[in-house]
Amino acid sequence: MTNIRVLILDDNLESLTIPLERALQPFLERGQRLPAFVGSETQPTPLKVAGESVMCSFSFSASKDASAVVGQILDGKFKKEVDLVLLDSDWQNDRHAGSQKVLPAILNPDSGIVGPNGSAPFIALFTGYWKDTGENFAKRLDELIINGTVTAFRFDGLHKEDYWRLRLLFQAVIQTRLLVQKTRHLAELKKFDASSTSERPLVGTSERMKKVFNLIDKCAASRDSTVLICGETGTGKELVARALHFKGERKYGPFVAINCAALPATLAESELFGHEKEY
Repeated sequence: MTNIRVLILDDNLESLTIPLERALQPFLERGQRLPAFVGSETQPTPLKVAGESVMCSFSFSASKDASAVVGQILDGKFKKEVDLVLLDSDWQNDRHAGSQKVLPAILNPDSGIVGPNGSAPFIALFTGYWKDTGENFAKRLDELIINGTVTAFRFDGLHKEDYWRLRLLFQAVIQTRLLVQKTRHLAELKKFDASSTSERPLVGTSERMKKVFNLIDKCAASRDSTVLICGETGTGKELVARALHFKGERKYGPFVAINCAALPATLAESELFGHEKEY
């Protein structure tokens, strides 16, 4: 399942999260709500957007001090791959601080905040004072949006008429993530293309390795085979699994490696086969 991450930077989370939940309501299951914004990150929330099932996690900061948020950003607190940043332009104690201080910090390479394709993530800038900011403020914002370095959306607050725009933004974010995943997978497929002996994940010319290669070919030719690969640590079980995957008919689908030993027994079933929440 596709995973996306949203970073929310706002001095008053409630003012954004409540309308955010209303905007995302068509993507939630009936009766479902967004998780509580407690701590610094929420539990993943299942969304159904444009026919795609995704898990959405929210990271956030509700500091009243924009300068403190800038410090956290530049110290790498939010250093991770982020699909979307929801940024409040107007801090109560520092008007327009979101766009004039926090946004440049997000775009600073030292922040470590990057989108799925390695460039800046989508950024949605919210402001309740957009009509009062004047032409100079708009120009300063435009200077930060440099030739596609960042895709920014401005909202005059987050009211009912803005909900559909936010939904379209989430669709764009998810489509971008899916495209990046597909591109990465095709690159991996090319790297492990079984037709090229120089790029094979397994190498060897001994008789034993030739038997392994023949066994991989035989198993990969069977569409519905279930294969159990056994061996001691470091003997290349995952490499054999990759070779099986990329030689078989499922090679255009994703290859997902899971370290089962690292999964708690109580979570293994949910992690491998998924689960449904009861409401």
